[in-house]
Amino acid sequence: MKIGPLYHWSPKRFRDQILKEGLRVRMPCRLGAVDPETGEGLEISFPWLCFACSPSAAWALIMEPELESVDAGGQGWDLWEARPVGSSDRSAEFRVRGDLTVMEVRIHNSVPPDRIWWVGEREVWPHDTMAPTG
Repeated sequence: MKIGPLYHWSPKRFRDQILKEGLRVRMPCRLGAVDPETGEGLEISFPWLCFACSPSAAWALIMEPELESVDAGGQGWDLWEARPVGSSDRSAEFRVRGDLTVMEVRIHNSVPPDRIWWVGEREVWPHDTMAPTG
């Protein structure tokens, strides 16, 4: 299967680490789970990276993106473009999930920094600040 560019959103606080090490499986990410004793958000990790074929589809894969908002004490989000599978690179292991409302591509290995590009950043809901008044 030929895979074109894929997109992944990551908390902005990981940018320096991603630029040095690439996107890594089992990298911690905050998903809204809360420690019942402290009330603080828990960081967990997965043995895959989640990608989609467009930035908006990748955004739809984020669980509770507001937890990284500036209002919640976060820094916002970074968008990364990746080409994890090239014509001469057969090392990437991936699975395409079509059982979701948005197609998700799960990459089961880390993507090195020379295979990713930082595209941009965003706040969680930039359109909320432009809500109609009156």
